[in-house]
Amino acid sequence: MSSLLEISAEVEIYFRDGWTDTAIQYPDTSFNYNGLDAWIAIDVNPVFNEQIGMDGTSTGRESLTAQASVFCYRRSKKLAIKLADDVKSFFSGVDLPKDIRVNYAQYNPPNELDNGVWEIKLNFNVVQYS
Repeated sequence: MSSLLEISAEVEIYFRDGWTDTAIQYPDTSFNYNGLDAWIAIDVNPVFNEQIGMDGTSTGRESLTAQASVFCYRRSKKLAIKLADDVKSFFSGVDLPKDIRVNYAQYNPPNELDNGVWEIKLNFNVVQYS
């Protein structure tokens, strides 16, 4: 059985074990970005469940599609774009445990926040089959 908790956990483990470029803010944790020049934040949300039945029934495999959003923060627009490119290279197309596949990334345009920090949001399509 696919679950959003499994997907979220595997995404977090992948970043925790492999991402060394910046600090990482995980969902539902306190995080202090004061004094940081760069960091990322991760959020995973469900998109839809789908039954895949080859015989026309719902007894086949199930897939759960989620969106993993990675927010990239830098104190310059150019460096924020570079960080977003690095995250995309690190996370696009990877296979995670538990039959989880990370597909494409879609960028949101750079956004200058009130505190002089630039934010770029990347959305990754993540699918788990069971």
